[in-house]
Amino acid sequence: MKNITKIVTSALLLCLFFYGATRLFNESHNDLPMLSKEIIKVDGGYGYQIYSGDKLLVQQEFIPAIKGKKPFKTSQDAQKVANLVLEKINAGTKPYIKKEELEQLNVLSLYP
Repeated sequence: MKNITKIVTSALLLCLFFYGATRLFNESHNDLPMLSKEIIKVDGGYGYQIYSGDKLLVQQEFIPAIKGKKPFKTSQDAQKVANLVLEKINAGTKPYIKKEELEQLNVLSLYP
């Protein structure tokens, strides 16, 4: 009987520890501004903006990583790349976009 009591007590303490650690983690990250994106209409197509709270972090009116100033032809293409930029920022990496990444997202299929 003592062993079962010890096991139950240990399990309960472990659960309480993880609950407390999770609450502490969430509370310490609540003060970080929320990242968001907005697809924008530009001359000849689409671009995107990335915000941290109300602060504009990125204004991308042209497809990154390709020659020339060509806007995205579809809002879906702009959305795909904006999502990738958000993923990179959330991962703590530089939000640079490479041509290979555009190809993987099938964003370049409409462009010569």
